[in-house]
Amino acid sequence: MPYEAGADGDMFASSLLAHSQGRERLDWVPKAELTEAQQAACRVGCDGAYIAPTRTDSEAHIKPENAPVRASADNSRWLQDSKAELSGNVAIIQGSRSMTADKAIYDQVNMAAEIDGHVVVREPGVAIFADRLILDETQGHAELDNTQFVLHDAHMRGAANTLSKRQGDREGEDTYTLVEGSFTNCSPDDNTWMVRGEHIEIDTASGQGSARHMRLELLDVPVFYAPYFRFPATDKRMTGLLFPTIASDNRNGFEYAQPIYLNLAPNYDLTVTPRYMQHRGLGIEAEARHLSSLFSTEVAGAYLADDEGGVNEALQNRADAGEISQAEVTPYKGEDRWLARVQQVGGMGQAWNSRINYTEVSDVDYLRDMDSGSIEGSSRTHLRQAGSVGYDLPNWTLGVKVEAYQSVSSRSEPYRQLPRIDMNGSYRWDDFDLSLQHQYTHFTHIDTFYDKNAASPDDLRIVGDRMRADYRLGWRAEALWGFFRPAILVKHLQYQLDADTLKAEANSTPSVTGAQAVLDGGLFFEREGIVLDRGYVQTFEPRLFYFNSPKQDHSDLYKVTEKNRSVRFDTSSTAFSYDQLFRVSRFNGGDRIDDADQLSLGLTSRFVEAESGVERLRLSLGQIFYFKDREITLSGTPQQAPRSAIAGQVAAQIGDHWRYSLDVIYSEQINNPTQGSTSLRYASPDGYLANVGYRYKRRGDSIDSETGELFDRSINQTDVGLVYPLSEQWNLMARSFYDHSLEREIDTFAGVEYNSCCYRVRILGRRWTDSRDIRTLGPSGLELDRGIFIEFQLKGLGSLGQRLDQILTEGIVGFDQRPQYEP
Repeated sequence: MPYEAGADGDMFASSLLAHSQGRERLDWVPKAELTEAQQAACRVGCDGAYIAPTRTDSEAHIKPENAPVRASADNSRWLQDSKAELSGNVAIIQGSRSMTADKAIYDQVNMAAEIDGHVVVREPGVAIFADRLILDETQGHAELDNTQFVLHDAHMRGAANTLSKRQGDREGEDTYTLVEGSFTNCSPDDNTWMVRGEHIEIDTASGQGSARHMRLELLDVPVFYAPYFRFPATDKRMTGLLFPTIASDNRNGFEYAQPIYLNLAPNYDLTVTPRYMQHRGLGIEAEARHLSSLFSTEVAGAYLADDEGGVNEALQNRADAGEISQAEVTPYKGEDRWLARVQQVGGMGQAWNSRINYTEVSDVDYLRDMDSGSIEGSSRTHLRQAGSVGYDLPNWTLGVKVEAYQSVSSRSEPYRQLPRIDMNGSYRWDDFDLSLQHQYTHFTHIDTFYDKNAASPDDLRIVGDRMRADYRLGWRAEALWGFFRPAILVKHLQYQLDADTLKAEANSTPSVTGAQAVLDGGLFFEREGIVLDRGYVQTFEPRLFYFNSPKQDHSDLYKVTEKNRSVRFDTSSTAFSYDQLFRVSRFNGGDRIDDADQLSLGLTSRFVEAESGVERLRLSLGQIFYFKDREITLSGTPQQAPRSAIAGQVAAQIGDHWRYSLDVIYSEQINNPTQGSTSLRYASPDGYLANVGYRYKRRGDSIDSETGELFDRSINQTDVGLVYPLSEQWNLMARSFYDHSLEREIDTFAGVEYNSCCYRVRILGRRWTDSRDIRTLGPSGLELDRGIFIEFQLKGLGSLGQRLDQILTEGIVGFDQRPQYEP
C-alpha cells in the first residue's frame, strides 16, 4: 500500500490535529453545543453525548483497505529503505481511519507501525486514546497501552492497561480485548456504575461482551462478582446470565427469578428462568424463539411442582372464623401447575400463510397467582387456542382454521371451531364490486365434547355443522359533492345439527336464505369562516343509509332443546354505537339473517384549520328509524322500539397537546344515557402526560355471591393517569382507576422515577383488584392485592428488580409514546 507524505499529506493535518484533542472528555459534547437533531437523539437524563468530530475531507467515507496511507508531521526522515520516522504533530490518515501522535515509525513494506505519545485513533463510531500503539496491518491487529476509549453509538466509554484490537472481515466488525479494563455507559465525570475485569472482550460485530473475574461497582463500591460474566455491548442479546427479577407482593411473598439466556444461533435462542416464590416454591420458565425466511416461532412454558399454596389474607381470615375450610384458602396446595404457549407466523412474503396462537394453563387461577403484577393478565377471561393456514390467489383467498378457548374465569367457554374453512372471492369492474364469501364450520363444545352418557342430555350444548354463503354486488359513485353506494346482498345458512343434543321434534337440518338491499348516500357541504382569528373550513355532512331485509323463518333455530336453548354458536348482539348506524347487521357472528326495514340518519360537522389542514373538531349525531318490529333476535323475543337510541360522537384537538373525545348513547325511552365514555388527554414534548377518563354502561343488578344481596352491575368508572416531570431527571407517575358502582379501587398506583444518563430507578406502590373477581363476585368478595415494585436499570447493561414497563404502559395511556420514553 503506497505511503504518501509532504504536500499531499499536509492537507489533512490541521483537521486531524484538531480531532486529537479531548482525551479528558472522550469526545463528550455538552447538550447546549449539540445540533437540534443530536439533542433529539440524546439519551434521557444526559447533559450531553459522545459525538465523534466530523471529517469533511474526500476520503472520510472510504474503507481503509481501499485507500492509500497519507501522513503529515513537523519533521520526517527515512531510517531504512522501507521505514519512515515522523515527529511533531504527526497526522496519519487511511480512508475512514485516522491517527495522531507525537511520533511514529512506519514500515511501508511490512505494513507495520510504532506510534508514541498522545496517540488518538479514530474509526467510524470508535475513538481510542493511548500512550503507545503497535500496529500490524497485515494481521489486522493493534495493541495500545494505557488506553481510554469511547464507542459513540453504544454510548460506552472505558479504560484498560492494555487494549488490543483485531479487525473483522467488514468495517465496524472488530473485537476489542481489555487487560485490567473497565467500561460504563455513564458520562465522563460520572462513575455511578462501572464494570471491571481482568480480561474483557467486546465484539462489535455480534454486540456481545465477556469479562473474567468481573465485578460490578456502584459508586466505586463493589456489589457483585462473577468469575465469568457475559453482557450485551449493544441492544443485541447474548448467552449468559441476565439480570434477575426481584419482587414482593402479598400473594406470593418475596420472589426471585434468574433468567439464563442462550444465544444458540443467529436465528434462534432460548431463555430459561428458575423462579423462586416464597409462598409457592421453586418453579421454572422457558422461552424459545426461532426465525427463518418463512417462519417466526415462539414456544414458552412454565412449571411449578407441588405448589405450597400462596397467601390469601381475606380467605384466611374467613377460615380462622370458621366460615370456610382451610382447603378453600389454598385450593392448589400440593398440585403441579403449568403454562404452555406457542405462537407462530408463517408464509412471510409468500402466497400462503399460517398462524398459531395457542395458550393453555393448568387451572383457572394460574394467571392471577403467577402473573399478579400484570394488568392484562388479571383481566383475561379466556385463553385462545387457534391455528390456521391460508392461500391467496389473484381474486380468491382460501383458509382453514381451528379455534378453541380455555376459560380462566367462571364464564362458560365459547364454542370450538374444529375446523372452519373459508373460501372468499373479490372482483371489481369499474364502479362495480362483487364479494363472494363461503364458510363451513364444525362447532363443538366442552360440555358435549366428552362422553355424552356422562351427563344429562338436557345439559348438553347444541353442536353441529354450519354452512354460510354471503354474496354482495355493489356500485359506487363518488364526487366532491357526495357519494351514492347501492348494493344487493344474498345470504344463506345451512345446518347439520347433532340430533342427540336436540329435543325429539326439533329439525336437525334447518336452513335460512334471504335477500337484502342497501342504499347508502351522503352529501358534503362546506363553508369558510373565522374562529378566534383563525381561518376554518366547516363541513356539514348528512348521510342516509337505508337497509331492507325481509324477514326469513328462523323458527327452526329457536328453543330446540329440552331446556329451550336456541342455535347460537358464535353470534352476539353488536354494541350500539355511531358506527352501527351504517352496518348491514345488528349481530356479530353468522347464526342470524337480519329482518330490517330501517333508515339511518347521520349528521357530521367538521372544523378544519384552513392553513394547516388539521381537523380541530368533529361532531357526529345519528339515529336509526325502524319501519317495522325486529322479530329476528338471539332469543326469539321481538324488538318493538320505533327508533334506536341516539348515538353521538365528539372528537377535538385543542392546540397541539390536548385531545378530547366523547362517545354517548342516549335513550329516549328513559331520557338518560345508557352508555358512554369520555376522555381528556394532555401530552407535551417535554414529557408531561395527563389522562382523565370516564366510562358508563347501564346494566342490571346481580347477586353478591357472599351475602346474597343485589348489587348494581352497571359500569361507572373513572380513570386518571399522570406523568409529571419534576425536572429532566425526576418524574412522578400515578394512576387511580375507581369503580363508583362497587365503591372500590380497581387499580391504584403511585411512584417516582429518576432518570440519569446511565441508570434509572423506579419505585412504585400499587393496590389492585383482580378484574375477573368483579364480574363473578359481589363487592363483599373482592380483595385488594398490594405490592411494592422497585426497578434499578443500568442503562446499557440490564435491570435489577421488577420490570415496571408493563404496569405503566397498560395503566397510563400514552406512557410509552412520550419522546422521553426508554424501554
